[in-house]
Amino acid sequence: MTWPCPPLAAASAAAVAAAVSVLLVRRRAAFGRGRLRGRSVLVTGAGRGLGKELALACARKQCGKLLLVDLNSTEEAAQEARRCGNSDLEILTFQGDVASEEAVGAVCSKVPAGALTALLCAGQVTGKPLLPVPSTSPLSSSELRRTMDTNFFGGALFAQQLLPRMEQEGGQLIFISSLMGMLGSARLADYCASKWALLGFAESLRLELRARGSSEVGVMSVCPYVIDTGMFRGAFSSADRATLLRRVVAVVRRCVFPTLRAEEVAEALAKRLDEEQLVPTLVLPWHAGWVFTLLRLLPFSVQDLLLDLGGGCFGMESFQG
Repeated sequence: MTWPCPPLAAASAAAVAAAVSVLLVRRRAAFGRGRLRGRSVLVTGAGRGLGKELALACARKQCGKLLLVDLNSTEEAAQEARRCGNSDLEILTFQGDVASEEAVGAVCSKVPAGALTALLCAGQVTGKPLLPVPSTSPLSSSELRRTMDTNFFGGALFAQQLLPRMEQEGGQLIFISSLMGMLGSARLADYCASKWALLGFAESLRLELRARGSSEVGVMSVCPYVIDTGMFRGAFSSADRATLLRRVVAVVRRCVFPTLRAEEVAEALAKRLDEEQLVPTLVLPWHAGWVFTLLRLLPFSVQDLLLDLGGGCFGMESFQG
């Protein structure tokens, strides 16, 4: 059979593939066999934002031990976790740089025997352009390296050190990436690059474990839309008011892609981990994965127009961080 319209054929194939994938991911994955109750959980970026909320969600799921890591203090998160967890919950806090091999090694040496869930959440965003623009300095080489160190190497180094014991004792490696690991955006070159790298690393690691027959280690990437942690404070605000068309598009975007609440994302992810419902890539909200897959089937000129209307070119101009 000859399709009269190749784009229609591609779109139809993508829709069928997406429907089949939804049916498949409903099945429980064979890896990551332990539940959170009584298990050790390591959380990076635990001082605030999504990392902190994930630590609290795991405490509510009755995990046995929490290891909280952040460049800043995690004492506030530890105190809240003690209030919502078991009375015998053990909490270890570490203040250090996740991009430092020495610091990562010190944390990993304190991980107790047994299955481990590692939630690798540390992240940062600069919101700076690569080229000079009025009133904004361009991204420096040190800032570029710092973003890659925190967002990519901060997860990769922990995975590298934890994997040998995980192969023997079981565990879950959860990489917190972003929807911007699937797209590009002006003034987010460093951030998008680091999140794309993290997705590629996790996918390659998952296949390497599969080739080795290591069914006791689960690997999952989480790609959420903007979360209300303040990391992207100010984004979209000026671009959305630029013209009537952009104001209309902004209303549609907020309906289709509402800002996610950190507490809800953390609870949903903890529930999935507790029930062992791991998938290779978890996109939040779930329909965003379909939208961006279909977007890539369109001509580049149409993609650019839609990305522009969605804030891809000017959305970060009002970024405050």
